Amino acid sequence: RIRTLVKGYNHMSVAQVLFKLGSLNLRQNNYTDAKQLFEEYMRIRAEEEADPDEEMAQALTLMGDLQKETGEKSKAQINWSSAQEIYQQLDYPDSHPKLRKLRARQKASPFGWLLK
Repeated sequence: RIRTLVKGYNHMSVAQVLFKLGSLNLRQNNYTDAKQLFEEYMRIRAEEEADPDEEMAQALTLMGDLQKETGEKSKAQINWSSAQEIYQQLDYPDSHPKLRKLRARQKASPFGWLLK
């Protein structure tokens, strides 16, 4: 709350807090709150026109995990693919554990093999 009063609700520092809260809610299987927090995080990032970074890739990965758990498998695939693209833009090697895990998630989900 203090951050929103000082810097405004749409500030990147608020987005970072939303990301952390969304992550915690996802770990606690509180999918409804986690989804709302991640969506708000993404909205702020889009409005701020922030360059893609590792935090954004992590948020997309976690949002994909959440969507898979709630039956939105096609949306999960889209978010995992977007996260993979960000990691590649950040010059992560194909052998990096984060990229390997993303590929495994995509292959494990129905029709994941279509996305390569």
